[in-house]
Amino acid sequence: MERISEIFERYFVPPLGAIASSIYLQAIRDAFIIFTLPLIIAGSLFLIIANPPIGALAEWLKPYQNAILVPYELSFGLMALFLAFGVAHSLAQYRRTEAVQPGILAMVVFLIANVPVTNLNELKLGQILPSLGVRVCWWLFWWVLAPQRWCTGFAIRAIPFASPRQCRQT
Repeated sequence: MERISEIFERYFVPPLGAIASSIYLQAIRDAFIIFTLPLIIAGSLFLIIANPPIGALAEWLKPYQNAILVPYELSFGLMALFLAFGVAHSLAQYRRTEAVQPGILAMVVFLIANVPVTNLNELKLGQILPSLGVRVCWWLFWWVLAPQRWCTGFAIRAIPFASPRQCRQT
């Protein structure tokens, strides 16, 4: 057992520590903890209330279940929007710049990129919410993590989201 622990500490801990010290991953972690954890807790409480483990109480609440689940659906649907703000806000704080403006810009870009709009006259909040939660990982990759990879080498050199210190001309 000691040998396995020694091998793990020798070969796995240094690269995993380097990955964990990335400010981009720290910003994503902080955004999940600070901005989305309260929504997860609040939404989960309504989910538990709407689906109680006691059969008699579940039958009594069945006619009201859809009304009780509205806060759950809103909190989990809007979580991706808050996460978009939170990642940009946390990353700006790690870079010691003004944090609110990048957060608002990230929310606007997220909404523009993810809301399926076919007719503005018939757009309702209920049509927007399902599309918000699904695409947050894709959005995080393309707008937060991918520009950093591009700066280090393979495709695009001039990314407006990257600082000049990160994109060194080779």
